[in-house]
Amino acid sequence: MMVMWTMLHFLVYGSPDGWAELLWPHRWSLYIHDVYINDALVDGYNLNLASGGYFTASVLCHEFGHSLGAPDLYRYFDVGGDIPITPIGQWDIMGWNTSTPQYPSAWTKYRYFNWIDCPIIQTSGIYELNPSSSPDNNCFQIRSPYSDTQHFVVEYRQQEGMYDSNLPGNNDGMLIFRINLDINENGILDTLDTYGEGELFEGWDVGGNGLGPPDEIYVYRQNGTSNNNGTINNAIFSSQTGRIEISDDTNPSSFLHGGGPGGLHITDIGYPGNTIEFTCSIDCLNTVNGDINNDQIVNILDIISIVNFILAADYDSCSDLNEDGFVNILDIILIINIILEG
Repeated sequence: MMVMWTMLHFLVYGSPDGWAELLWPHRWSLYIHDVYINDALVDGYNLNLASGGYFTASVLCHEFGHSLGAPDLYRYFDVGGDIPITPIGQWDIMGWNTSTPQYPSAWTKYRYFNWIDCPIIQTSGIYELNPSSSPDNNCFQIRSPYSDTQHFVVEYRQQEGMYDSNLPGNNDGMLIFRINLDINENGILDTLDTYGEGELFEGWDVGGNGLGPPDEIYVYRQNGTSNNNGTINNAIFSSQTGRIEISDDTNPSSFLHGGGPGGLHITDIGYPGNTIEFTCSIDCLNTVNGDINNDQIVNILDIISIVNFILAADYDSCSDLNEDGFVNILDIILIINIILEG
């Protein structure tokens, strides 16, 4: 017998007694019992209310986002500073319900829905983003030179159409997110295949903001710090808003979880038209030529680092010693010559 997995949606009458109570709209999984409907094995289900303030398009979209794999991006508990931190708020349907549902962030669409590509910026230069409603060129990732588990994502949001017309504020422009891929703080880069098939929270324990801090995703906003919420409605960067750059010395700064510097360096964020442009500078921390792993010594470990980039078919401008646009055997030869000339 062929076993198919199916997702059920329940609409029930009633109202919850409080957050996370029995009738609170939610997505869950029938993980204890094997339940079949027409020979199809029922796995996950959505429970939504058919009346009252909970029966909205926004709630339905949020709960279906869970069915697609996305976790909650709001904190379950008020934590952080004099004013509790709102990590992403209305900038993602998984973080906030509005009267008309807004789009998910580019990161949610990339990591959980697998709807878009989000390439990594490898070299300094001028880059262009299409609006998030476009099917391509709508997302970039940028590494932090100070962390292996935290990095940045940028996207371009426009207040237009049926959904994003209800975004906060009155301006179009670029959003800049901090992504933390170690919310369990165990030093491991968590991925969505960390857990085995059929586990209750497959994928959820490696992402989300529910138990934050730490949060998986945080949007930089005016006056926002690690212990001050700032003004989340003022998260748009563009020449119209006057917020045209972000670094470790700006307001907001590109701080990482924990408050340390993030090393992001974006300038000259432009006018929000059909596209938006920005300049990204990739800074190399190594001050010794050939010191790929930044330990102040040029040795076999730096050769191993380059070999790993080659095997992964990856590119890192700080490892491209001869600046030919490739990380390859020629860079290894340069390191060997530096060691021999030692």
